[in-house]
Amino acid sequence: MKGNDIDAVAALVNAVFTKMKFGAPVTVEGDKAVLRQAYYCPIMVSSISLKVPWGWLDENFAWPWLKGVASVVNPNIEFTVKMARSRGDPICEHVFEIK
Repeated sequence: MKGNDIDAVAALVNAVFTKMKFGAPVTVEGDKAVLRQAYYCPIMVSSISLKVPWGWLDENFAWPWLKGVASVVNPNIEFTVKMARSRGDPICEHVFEIK
């Protein structure tokens, strides 16, 4: 993998998700990489299996981990959670931007 632009961020996150057999791909939309997920979520399954609140796992593990993965490509990544199923939203929408 080469580069440190938003396309490289999306490519790395997609490569990690493919290895994990995670659902939706990250798409590049202008200067942002966006993950929209409406189905299978390994964090949700972990929450149920481990009896740990889903929101807690998102905020304390999944979201920092996602930002960390993207930060490997560019340390100036900003990660925003626009929607989260753990909060009752119909989908999860995570946005990666380089600042």
